[in-house]
Amino acid sequence: MTYKALYREWRPQKFDEIVGQEHIITTLRNQIKSGNISHAYLFSGTRGTGKTSIAKIFARALNCLNVDGKNANPCNNCELCVGTMNESIMDVIEIDAASNNGVEHIRTIRENAGYAPSRGKYKIYIIDEVHMLSMGAFNALLKTLEEPPEHVIFILATTEPHKLPVTVISRCQRFNFRPVKTEKITERLSEVCKSVRIRYETKALHIIATNAKGSLRDALSILEQCISLANEHLTYSVVIDILGITNELLLKELVVAIIEKDASLALSKLQRISVEGNDVTQTIKHIVEFFRSLLMVKMDVAQESVYFGRGESKEILAKVTDGIKVERIVKIMSDLAEIETRTRYSTQPQIVLEIAVVTLCKEAIEGIDERLKKIEELINTKEVFKQQTSKKTLPVCTNTVNIVYKKNLEEKKISDETKKTNCNGHSERESSFAQQNEKAEEGRNDRNSEGIEKTWEKVLETIIIDKKAHLKAFLREGKMRVTNENSIVIEFAEEFVFHCETLNRKVNKEYILGILSKITGQQIGVSFIVANEKKGEERCLSEDIEKKLSETLPKDILEILE
Repeated sequence: MTYKALYREWRPQKFDEIVGQEHIITTLRNQIKSGNISHAYLFSGTRGTGKTSIAKIFARALNCLNVDGKNANPCNNCELCVGTMNESIMDVIEIDAASNNGVEHIRTIRENAGYAPSRGKYKIYIIDEVHMLSMGAFNALLKTLEEPPEHVIFILATTEPHKLPVTVISRCQRFNFRPVKTEKITERLSEVCKSVRIRYETKALHIIATNAKGSLRDALSILEQCISLANEHLTYSVVIDILGITNELLLKELVVAIIEKDASLALSKLQRISVEGNDVTQTIKHIVEFFRSLLMVKMDVAQESVYFGRGESKEILAKVTDGIKVERIVKIMSDLAEIETRTRYSTQPQIVLEIAVVTLCKEAIEGIDERLKKIEELINTKEVFKQQTSKKTLPVCTNTVNIVYKKNLEEKKISDETKKTNCNGHSERESSFAQQNEKAEEGRNDRNSEGIEKTWEKVLETIIIDKKAHLKAFLREGKMRVTNENSIVIEFAEEFVFHCETLNRKVNKEYILGILSKITGQQIGVSFIVANEKKGEERCLSEDIEKKLSETLPKDILEILE
């Protein structure tokens, strides 16, 4: 007898042999028993979930002469069942829409649908991959699909139901096929191995079922390939060699090294994984999957299978999670997801991954000393700013004293001097001295502003070149109110608060600071404030400092400082 592939040899012939899809089987059985048969069905779902198999079983059961009254299974022994299976009776017609997708093919179906079935009760059309039909073909099928002859039933199968016209979907009873669970696939693989008399490790079957991703047909195809290599004993090592996946022991050691912040050990494990010939993108996916299982165990969330059945028990994962917090697991998963995207477009993906692993370790290595230094710098920056702000308020108070002085010209000079001295302890001499300092500072700012204005124009030109016209549009609404050699302040009117908030975002502000540094070769600060807003500069700086403190300090310590 000619050899058949395992997925063909083990194709279900009765409803009882279907793996999964209980909700669909129950519905179809009840319709067969009651005789309430619809004229059109739509089976949709991922590959290898049993769409075509159930369609064929359902078609045979509708025409079977000895159908099982209890389970609605076809007998597969009567002349109609046998004739349907060997295609000698043409009452069940299977059509591949991928190669018969034209209008003329559908017209042929419409013409033949008018003829009565040759032997059975129904003439059944099974159209596989129906989404491949052209729009003209769908339009030709539409009327027949809506009101076919009483003896005609259509069963449409597709993996991409979103490509079907809504008018077609609305004329069918739709059944959504779910991916088969890992445990059920493992059970079926075990039955197959016992049937072909192959010894196996349960761990090996589990990894096959996991990589099939809900497709029983894919699982049987992988099993067939593994059996050819294993000969008589199917082991875990054989399966990972065939699939080219990362060894679970190496993967676990790599994850533990990242958790323990050992960059050297993590790099050595990563090199061993690379030597085994594993793809970088697949390696990242496996690491993310491992951390996902750690997250689920850490948060005590039930899973279909812990770590997708790679042989790791919940107890072992619980031990690994003892040294890591949920926040760090989420951060690592997020960073690795971004790295996966970068490696797809990189000419050296291995180096990108190595840098990412070192960074994941280094971020956690940062000690308390470094954090304290950052905190001291931020606090000092805030104190200096307060001092500068208090100095700038001096002329304002002095001007107020001068106004009072002008309003009281008739009073004696001695009393005038007394009044001026009593206002915040400033004398008239201090007032004039402060005004001179202010004028001198304004003169310096005027000289500096010319150069900075030219620099600012170059910044705006660079923004246009970088195709960020929206930032330039926002900046054009502001005015340079205060400038000096090391900082630029852009002031916005009150109606442009949104512009100010947008430019103060971390991404936009860092981008503009980078352009300034590139053009001038110096570290020049830039601030965005709203006009007539009291202590606007201080508030903006305070928000930046608080934000940096929140990034640097643990949450509990930050609350104590506040």
